[in-house]
Amino acid sequence: MCKKILLGLIAIGVVAAAFAEPWRKKEPPDPAQRAEMRRKHLEELHQKLALQPDQEAAWLAFVEKTQPPPPPEREDFGKLKAPQRLERMLEHLRQQEANLELHLAALTELYHRLTPEQQEVFDRTPPPPHFPPPPRPDPDAP
Repeated sequence: MCKKILLGLIAIGVVAAAFAEPWRKKEPPDPAQRAEMRRKHLEELHQKLALQPDQEAAWLAFVEKTQPPPPPEREDFGKLKAPQRLERMLEHLRQQEANLELHLAALTELYHRLTPEQQEVFDRTPPPPHFPPPPRPDPDAP
């Protein structure tokens, strides 16, 4: 009985490791892929909202103001000292916060021009994954 439980736990560990390995090595999406995903998302949202002609200017301003920032430069985190790595991560988080503030202002401006029905549609629509992930240290670095 104990042997079966032990073998079961080992099997679960092997399967979990198999799923974890590809995730760990996964590169962020190509900027062109991200741009295409965003374009598609905005196109679908625009269709769902069924905007009136007097709302189009607010929509275009929203799209322009919520352009994602360029992806951060990839640094070799393995060559940086621990305080330097943390400084880079903190800089990235501060930039993300500033971008989110701009996004919130643009979203609020558009949202107030939508009808209650359109607001409901907007509320049910998940946001696109357009913010680049924070830089991560290379787990294989010494």
